[in-house]
Amino acid sequence: MARAVASAILIVVAQLDERITSATFRRLTLSVHGLKVSRPWLGYGKVLFLELGKLRDEASHLPGRGPLSVRRGQATILIHSAWRAEGASRFAFGIESPPRVLKAGVAGLLGRRVIRLALEARLPELVVKLDGALWVRSFRLYGPPDWNIFLNDKDLFPPRRGWRLVDHASLVGVSEGGQLQRSVCYDPAAWRSIHGRMRP
Repeated sequence: MARAVASAILIVVAQLDERITSATFRRLTLSVHGLKVSRPWLGYGKVLFLELGKLRDEASHLPGRGPLSVRRGQATILIHSAWRAEGASRFAFGIESPPRVLKAGVAGLLGRRVIRLALEARLPELVVKLDGALWVRSFRLYGPPDWNIFLNDKDLFPPRRGWRLVDHASLVGVSEGGQLQRSVCYDPAAWRSIHGRMRP
């Protein structure tokens, strides 16, 4: 599931996936806690994007559209499946809300701080706890959970050994089989230019 997302951020030729535990998920995403939502927005099909922390413009490439500039946070939460925002004891808004309610609700996420990331259910759905007593929750009726967290800032989320000099996208999410996984999407030519071989 990560492949389609990552291809919108850099030219991806290869992807390495590694199954991880919930404990590893917590360790990898610990630095997301405390970041503020700096750019909440909806993509095609009402995919929810939460850009977190400091924003910066990055060059990107979309097939059929050529180069473009993308404003990305230090981390990016994407919920591809259905999602909703909940108050302490009420429904706030969600993917099927009327357009005006949805637009206002998403705009209201701006500036809220991430208090905690949690995984719920036997197949790991993502719950993002924000300050102000608001929770954003993923869910899916047909198929496994479908969300990703891009760990964009290489200082905040240090890459594994050998990857710092290679242009790549590092993320955690859920595999098509419903398992937690860590993924690295990259161009093998870039890896080879640094390390002298085609694959890690």
